[in-house]
Amino acid sequence: MPGTSPGMTEEPVLKPVEYTCKVTGVEAVMGSCQRPLVLAARRWRPVLTSRGQVRFMARMTMLQRPGYALHMETVDLVPPWNAPGEAVLFCHGVAVDCDIWSGWLPGLIDRFRVARFDLCGFGRSTLPGPDHRWSFDGLADDIMAVADAAGFERFHLVGESLGGTACLFTAAREPERIASVCACSTGHYGPAIRNVAAWRAAVEADGMERWSEEMVARRFADGKVGAGERQWMHEVQSRTAASSLLDAADLLMGAELSGAFRQIACPVLLLHPDSSPFLPMSVAADLLEVLPDARLQVFPGARHGIALSHAEEGARAFRAFAAA
Repeated sequence: MPGTSPGMTEEPVLKPVEYTCKVTGVEAVMGSCQRPLVLAARRWRPVLTSRGQVRFMARMTMLQRPGYALHMETVDLVPPWNAPGEAVLFCHGVAVDCDIWSGWLPGLIDRFRVARFDLCGFGRSTLPGPDHRWSFDGLADDIMAVADAAGFERFHLVGESLGGTACLFTAAREPERIASVCACSTGHYGPAIRNVAAWRAAVEADGMERWSEEMVARRFADGKVGAGERQWMHEVQSRTAASSLLDAADLLMGAELSGAFRQIACPVLLLHPDSSPFLPMSVAADLLEVLPDARLQVFPGARHGIALSHAEEGARAFRAFAAA
């Protein structure tokens, strides 16, 4: 149908309606909307504060891809005086889902149209078939498919861990579409990654729940996140399919992307913890040398999960970087 993005179903044009929703006992009047609010059908869902208050509504879609489907969400609350706003697409790393970016959105939605999605095999996206071959080209294809479905022409990319590497790869491959990249806890050279090679044996011996317990401690230093964030991370990790985790880890450990990343034309902001158990500071320093136009911001005392533990700081840094 005309005006329908590939893999998405066209919906009828509707007059604005006023609606109210109730979530966890908190009532919030959400204003006018061009489409119906149908929470039961899961076409929309609330994005909440840590106290259960509705911040805004995210429109959800299952985007069909060859052999699997991607859960994607879009948010467009750019006010008329800032319209149409810039576009930013978020890409998460292994064993989490796109909710890891929830703390970034409140500081950005007045200026940016937002798209985020669950990687193939993670979160609410479906598992790929047994013949699926993990590759950075495949991840870049998914990123571009989500951008096309969201209606983004030129856009910023924000990624963490595997998602950060995928964002940089996409920028190297699609220079005319990518305005900038913000990469958190991101590597480019597999042999430099620490403490990942043992994952397969650990998961096969003890299962995902035990792996998740150890992984939470490696993501967050004491006092950097609350009990709720730790519990959410543990639950999401424990639900992850072992095959997705291990295949994605193998992709990362086999990476040697220095040559490709030297071709990146857009500016890059590297946000890196000084105490990641997986990517030491030497990786960030080397990546800074590889990239033609990059700057590095280090988070002292932080472990690998800065996309969650330092969400507000990350959003502020990206916002200033994108405005420069």
